[in-house]
Amino acid sequence: MIDGLQNQVVQVDIDVDEAPVQSDSNFYGNGFRTFKKVYETAKGAVADYDASKCRSWVIENPNKKHYCSGGNVGYKISKPLSRGQDRKTENTVSKDMPPMLAKPGSLVYNRAPFARHNVSFAPNLELVPDEADVRHAI
Repeated sequence: MIDGLQNQVVQVDIDVDEAPVQSDSNFYGNGFRTFKKVYETAKGAVADYDASKCRSWVIENPNKKHYCSGGNVGYKISKPLSRGQDRKTENTVSKDMPPMLAKPGSLVYNRAPFARHNVSFAPNLELVPDEADVRHAI
């Protein structure tokens, strides 16, 4: 539960701003935009990590606003972090989200459809019978 029972999961992708360099909206040419997609159903809430889009997910409560930013209160889920060799620095470049390597039709592929994608979100109806509390499963 994220600060209440009315949670939603949002997929966030980042892409390069298409405006030309030296334009009003992208003067230095280093602009980017975020694209957000709210998952409406458990069937539609299946996705794979996409490094080219810096894809992440946010479990948020649209009814609670952050005191400073004014945005929805939530928690970000991104690719797993791995520690550097010195065990002190965080390395966000990770290969910890590979696709399923089993071929379609194989035993593993057929028995584990949930493992074909990096993330899958579904309402947790056992904990909250009338409200959809979103649970994250990897």
